[in-house]
Amino acid sequence: MAQKDKTAVTVRWMAHDDNGDELMFAVWYRGVSEANWRLLKDKISERVYSFDSALLPDGSYEVKVVASDAPVHTDAEALTGERASEVFVVDTTPPVPGVLTATKQTLFEQSGPNKAASTFIHATLEVRDATSPIAHAEYSIDAGPWQYLEPVGKVSDSLAERYDFTVAVPAATAPVNDAKEHVLAVRVYDRYENVVAVKAVVR
Repeated sequence: MAQKDKTAVTVRWMAHDDNGDELMFAVWYRGVSEANWRLLKDKISERVYSFDSALLPDGSYEVKVVASDAPVHTDAEALTGERASEVFVVDTTPPVPGVLTATKQTLFEQSGPNKAASTFIHATLEVRDATSPIAHAEYSIDAGPWQYLEPVGKVSDSLAERYDFTVAVPAATAPVNDAKEHVLAVRVYDRYENVVAVKAVVR
C-alpha cells in the first residue's frame, strides 16, 4: 500500500515465494488517467520504498510493485507477480488566494454626547486549490493570536472557498506610531496542510 505524508510517499508491501527463493522488487507509478506505468525504482531487496512526493506533479496516482525471483533464476526461468495500490493524492502546492480586501468600520453603541465608538474590520477573500479541498482557515489582527475563520458556506470541503467576515479590532497593548493602522493576516490550509498566507493593511 502507498502512504503519503507532507513530504514523502512510502510504499510498503508483503511478498513471499513458495520455494523460498530470494525476491527482488520494482516500483512503478502512473496517473489515474494514464495508460502507461513508469518506473520509479528497480532492484529493491527491501519491502518498503520511499520517495520525495515533490517528484510527482500534483494529482491522483497509483503505484505497482512487481516481485521477481530473478536473483536465483535465469531470465528464462524467472517468475514475476505484481500488485497495484489504491489511488492516492499528491498535493504539494498551497491554495491560491485572491485579493484580501479589508475596510475599517466604526460603530457607535450609544447616541448623544456619551456615545462610544467600536472599530471593526470587514474583510472578504476567495481561495482556490487545484488538487485538494480547502481544509480550514484562520485570521490574526496586529500579530495577535490566530483565530478560526469560517467560510461563507459554513463547511470547508470544496476546492474553492469564500470568506466574508467582520472582526473587532483589539486595543493596542503597546505604544504605536499610528493607532489607526491595523494589519489583518489570513492563512488558509488545504487537506494536505499546504498553507498560503495573505495580509491587508487597514488605516
